[in-house]
Amino acid sequence: MSHPPLEGNRPQTTTTAAAAEEELPPDNTSTGQKLAIYNQIGSFPGPYLRLDPLNLSALPAHNKTTQENAIASHVYAILSEARRVADRISTANSGKQGKQGIWHQTGTKKYQTVAAPIENWKTEVSREAILHYAAKQEQSSGLRNWDEYRGETEYWFARRSIHKDAAEAGTACWAEFVAGLRNEHSMNEKAYTHSIYDARLVLDFEQALGEAGLHSEIKGLTMKIYEMCHAVPLRNRVFATLVLTGSISDDEFVVAQFPVQLKGSAIGFYSNNKNQQEDNKSLTTAEMRKKVTVGQYVSVERCVRRPETNDIEWLMATASDAKGGVPMMVQRLAIPGTICKDVEYFLEWVAGRRGDRR
Repeated sequence: MSHPPLEGNRPQTTTTAAAAEEELPPDNTSTGQKLAIYNQIGSFPGPYLRLDPLNLSALPAHNKTTQENAIASHVYAILSEARRVADRISTANSGKQGKQGIWHQTGTKKYQTVAAPIENWKTEVSREAILHYAAKQEQSSGLRNWDEYRGETEYWFARRSIHKDAAEAGTACWAEFVAGLRNEHSMNEKAYTHSIYDARLVLDFEQALGEAGLHSEIKGLTMKIYEMCHAVPLRNRVFATLVLTGSISDDEFVVAQFPVQLKGSAIGFYSNNKNQQEDNKSLTTAEMRKKVTVGQYVSVERCVRRPETNDIEWLMATASDAKGGVPMMVQRLAIPGTICKDVEYFLEWVAGRRGDRR
């Protein structure tokens, strides 16, 4: 697998987030080298990709950059965390169940319309492990108050599939993966995921990213907050997530998502039941006016093109909690099948778009 220069002699740096921000690499440092530096700030589990929502106050301003490097430190730290998660699955060997940080393959799924088999993986990260690593790496500076951390054990599930790099039935070419998963990720997800009835953009960090000059360093870089609404039995769910997309190289891109706390904020819409207001004309369907329960969702998605074998590795890992009184044991039974089904949905959607262009 082709990777940017993340291995070998990595730059040494201190482990606090504040120090990392002060020691941001110079502008002429490559994306891969910058991620290597941020890899020194702890190891999975990290402070961003947690199931417990991150407060908005921990994030940089979306419309200005008071310090040029402020948003850059967040971007590179998130990308680095996401890449470490993906690397652990890509290189995993099945170990004993229950061992922290080890991914276990639990089976393989096949779909008639998907040429590649889809591997299922799982792991769990206890609250104690999260707090242990966070404290050990001193990752709390300016991001989370670990003394008041509300998160519990996280049950992570993942899928991995290898697809032929071709614009043909049952698979997709690299350009189609980039266009469908990296570009306009949340809006495309709404288009191919049957349960999503609204993808509401809450906040866009485009101005801050532009002022920091990050677009010239990371292709396809976006950082946005969305409220993703899913139609489910009994009561619909909304997941308020920060979505970060970007290419590590011409042959690799990452999508990282983690929950943010919008309850009680001025910008939260579904999260604050504003969709219940009768005079809101932006709600065009009855589904949009229904009451929702706020759930939590964190995920990593990565695609790597491997020209030497003419294929594409697609990884996705997630932990979630639908809330609303649904037992976690019931949720854990459903998640592996749900995330594998998304592969079928995506490739069918890509095939339809491909047909529309002919």
